[in-house]
Amino acid sequence: MKNVKILAVSITAFLILLPSSYAEEIGETQMKPYKPEGIQSFVPFMSVKNIPEYLVFVQAAFSVDVITETKNDEGVTFYATLQFDDTVFFAQEAENSEHLISSNYLYVPDLPVAYTRALNAGAISIAEPAEQYHGDSLAILKDKWGNIWYLAYSTAILNDDEVRERRQNESK
Repeated sequence: MKNVKILAVSITAFLILLPSSYAEEIGETQMKPYKPEGIQSFVPFMSVKNIPEYLVFVQAAFSVDVITETKNDEGVTFYATLQFDDTVFFAQEAENSEHLISSNYLYVPDLPVAYTRALNAGAISIAEPAEQYHGDSLAILKDKWGNIWYLAYSTAILNDDEVRERRQNESK
């Protein structure tokens, strides 16, 4: 157990010192930007067939903004940077059989409106909006690419004990 604690402390120290060590290594007191401005460090990435149709769907269903589009020589979009609320994500045309199915959890300001808008844009309902034991009202939809969209509205901020108690009561 002692070796595990030493390893954990060593890894923590490495992670804390890494940025300053890297800056010293490149001869600077501040690190150079390592990501584009306005892009968070963790970025969802969608790989779908027929990206132009996908862009129409996410704009209509979830009010997603297209920040950039990269087009091929024929003028067809094959890559896009998108934004939903405060989150940027990437979408790229799937090459050959690279289509990847994803699950996405979106907090929305008006769950019934967002749910209806997604249905009108072509999403299929898996679960209608309903209160959940963890404090979110939640609806679940599936798009034609097989992606799952959880639309959520937080109705209560709960601690772990409250979540556990609600879950136990729900299963009775």
